[in-house]
Amino acid sequence: MKPNRNVIHQKYNGHCAYCGVSIDIKAMQVDHIIPQRNYEWHLRNEHQIPPFLSHLSLNDINHIDNLMPACRSCNGFKSTFHLELFRSEVQEQVKRLRQYKPTFNLAERYGLIECKVKAVVFYFESLNCQNS
Repeated sequence: MKPNRNVIHQKYNGHCAYCGVSIDIKAMQVDHIIPQRNYEWHLRNEHQIPPFLSHLSLNDINHIDNLMPACRSCNGFKSTFHLELFRSEVQEQVKRLRQYKPTFNLAERYGLIECKVKAVVFYFESLNCQNS
């Protein structure tokens, strides 16, 4: 059964579930938290299944709980990563920019940008924490 885009869009009131940016339904992409590409493998091996998705079966790839509204950049970057790999890859971005982008280092030295070291908390997680 094809997922209902309106329901997915409203899941987080029209925001990307990951970064929290407001997204129009036409620009929204639908992300599978447990990626489509290796969904069955993740379930069979019980590998990196978030506790809130432990109820899913092999037939639940398009279950609403596994679907997230995502902006193009988050969905493209997440690609086939499971949630924790996506989090760790986002966490590494400042380090990679410092290592490979001299213009980033220059902007940082001139105080044009300031970086904070903090844990990556996805938008949907921050909402769930507020509701707890």
